[in-house]
This record gives sequence, structure tokens and C-alpha cells, in this order.
Amino acid sequence: MKQRKGLVLIVTLIVTFIASAFIAALLYMLFNNVVTIGSKKRYSGSLEVAKGVSSYLMELMDDDKLCSYTDCSKTNQPIQLGSYSSFGNYNATATLIKRIDLNNKGEGVVYSVEVIVRNQKIPSEHSVIDFVYRVY
Repeated sequence: MKQRKGLVLIVTLIVTFIASAFIAALLYMLFNNVVTIGSKKRYSGSLEVAKGVSSYLMELMDDDKLCSYTDCSKTNQPIQLGSYSSFGNYNATATLIKRIDLNNKGEGVVYSVEVIVRNQKIPSEHSVIDFVYRVY
């Protein structure tokens, strides 16, 4: 009889350990999935803001108004975004990397721009869009 009680105790302990390990693994996967989903959501949000700022800058370039917001004669100049620099939890910055005037050849103007959008709560999470835009 004593051997049976000891065997039941050992089996119960092993089953409890296996169940605990299974529950711990499920909780770990659930927590990691929540963190990953949150990170992807914040990234997609910052990416959408960066696309919007880029679209706004392209409109300024089309209307030949970008040089009113930055010094187009120099390279790596910050662009003043005004009210477009903050969207909810995101801060946007833009830099005019270079402007090349091709009008003497009748081919327009080429702009190279970098847009960076950072999450205010988690500044290490950000999105960057670099683009080149040609206006005829």
C-alpha cells in the first residue's frame, strides 16, 4: 500500500509539472504575441504618418513652395513642417537632402527628401521614408 501512495504522489507531481510547463509556455507565447502586435501597430501608424508627410511635401514641390519652408540652396537642410510635425503620438521631421535644378536643360527640378516619424512614447520605434521626386 505504501508503494502505491508513493507512486501516486510521483505521478501527480509529474502531471502537475507538465501542466505547469504547458501553461507557462502558453502565457509566454501570448505575451510575446501581444508585444509583437503592439509593435507592428505602432510601426504601421508611424509609417502612415510618414507617407502623409511625404505626400504633403510632394504637393509643396509641385506648387514650387518647398523652398519657402527650407533653404533649398544648401544640402541636408531641415524642412519646417509646422502643424504637420505632430500627429497624435507621433513626431515628424523632414530633411531636404539635396535639390538639383535641371531647368537649364528644360528637365525640371529633382528633390531628395528624408522623412522620419518617431513614436513619442517609445522614441526607438520609428519609420523612415527616403524619396526622390522630380517636378517638370
